[in-house]
Amino acid sequence: MADPRHPRRFTEGFKRQIVRLYENGKPPVEIKTECDICHSTLHRWVRGIRN
Repeated sequence: MADPRHPRRFTEGFKRQIVRLYENGKPPVEIKTECDICHSTLHRWVRGIRN
């Protein structure tokens, strides 16, 4: 995971790509592992893109 003192920045395009994977049925565990993001980040992006 990233160092909390130096948070990573993700582009809007990257976030949309991750949400697309999630919406196409890729298991969240795989997405989180491959992209090194936490559970709450993934679900925040999904909620944010859907709204």
